[in-house]
Amino acid sequence: MKIDVDTLEDVPAGLNLPTAVLDGNNIYLVSGYDDAIGWSDAVYRYDIDGDTWSTETEGSDPLEAIPTPRTESCNTGLIDGFDKFCVIGGAEGTGFTYDGPSDAVECYDPAANSWSSLDPLPTAVTGQYCAVHDGIIYVTGGYTGSVFNTALWWLDTQNTGDGWQTATAAAVRPVQSFNGRGRSPAIPISAAANTALRSSSAPRINPHISAWIRKAGRRWRRTPTAFIRAFWKTAPITR
Repeated sequence: MKIDVDTLEDVPAGLNLPTAVLDGNNIYLVSGYDDAIGWSDAVYRYDIDGDTWSTETEGSDPLEAIPTPRTESCNTGLIDGFDKFCVIGGAEGTGFTYDGPSDAVECYDPAANSWSSLDPLPTAVTGQYCAVHDGIIYVTGGYTGSVFNTALWWLDTQNTGDGWQTATAAAVRPVQSFNGRGRSPAIPISAAANTALRSSSAPRINPHISAWIRKAGRRWRRTPTAFIRAFWKTAPITR
């Protein structure tokens, strides 16, 4: 079916930083910040074929509101075998007041039109990332309110009683930005994944590259094309 994007129905409310989930023919838009009321607990459902937004299920029941209104959360998408999608972490608020990072993990069952809670995250975070593989939810990154999170947490949706586990991470350090200003948070890699990466045949950059970037970045930061050319010609790359 070809969709005319110029005529799609508008979202019922203007929301900043909600989370969106695709489930078959439906897109769920969850929570976010509404200029009219502040942090919103609303759930909207978009019918792709019908090009209609609704606050009701396909059976015309009101969509159950999310228990913890949030922005900057991440979601898992509908998880096979679990039949729910989970909204994780984010920035909590009440009305127009920001309450801080969230550790909430709340899962919506579209068939039952109901929310349920899993164990909270080990640390409240906002702006984090999450992914699902083989029914296991992985969460990493984000900001705790004082530091960038470098932990990698996982939870098995087929055995939720075990709660969140912390993956063994390789020793990593923050990476210097290309323009020499500030640092970005490190990305934790499990020991097994780190070993696999080191033993792969993919191109790798040796430890001297960061020094080259700091030196060259200051020189060429205003001319990115020259920087890229110089990088490929002179950077100490292991191929």
